[in-house]
Amino acid sequence: MTQPMICVEQVSKEYSSTKAVNQLSFSVNKGEIFALLGPNGAGKSSLVRMLVGFTKPDSGKISIQLDNRYLSEIPANKLGYLPEDRGLYGEKTLLQNLHYFAALHGVNKQDAKQTIDYWLQRFDLLGREKEPLKSLSKGNQQKVQLITAILHNPEIVILDEPFSGLDPINQEKVVQFLAELKQQGMTVILSAHQMAMVEKMADRMLLMNKGEAVLYGTLDAIRTHIGGAFAATFWPV
Repeated sequence: MTQPMICVEQVSKEYSSTKAVNQLSFSVNKGEIFALLGPNGAGKSSLVRMLVGFTKPDSGKISIQLDNRYLSEIPANKLGYLPEDRGLYGEKTLLQNLHYFAALHGVNKQDAKQTIDYWLQRFDLLGREKEPLKSLSKGNQQKVQLITAILHNPEIVILDEPFSGLDPINQEKVVQFLAELKQQGMTVILSAHQMAMVEKMADRMLLMNKGEAVLYGTLDAIRTHIGGAFAATFWPV
């Protein structure tokens, strides 16, 4: 039986009078791609902030199994994170941004260069290393942000809306990116509202609405549960 790497048990989070997450429970297995699906305001980003340790649950429990220990939050050196509010430096070049974040994670220059060169090629960004980040399109900035999240080879990667701002061609590149992370043994959690993207690569998913679980499991299990084809359309995008 698969041992869950992350367990969320009856977690709730409230802001002012808004119940962002309401008694939510699920688990994420080691080495899988797990998707959080739902419209804007479903509670996905509130849940992500708790998973990365920025906020704490008002009630319930989050536990992470790493190195044969159970922890209440993911150590920074084990976590790769793409935030909802992106955090790059527009005045600096693409390459300066990537090497800066690599250094923050303690990656030596040679390893950083090798990883950076690989992902720049995979994301069609070679030749643009010396351009100020602010001169790049929103989609290319998004790809740079994705690279910063995995430069230190984390065990757990949490991505908040990784497809945001990307055209269909680059959305496919992100799907391939996620597949490679899985092949490398990383555990990936992503929040999204694009069902068409998620069903291409997610092992399991949690569909949320108003802070609560609506459907949970593999795509096949969800389809069986609702008795047929499953399509999800969320708005506003």
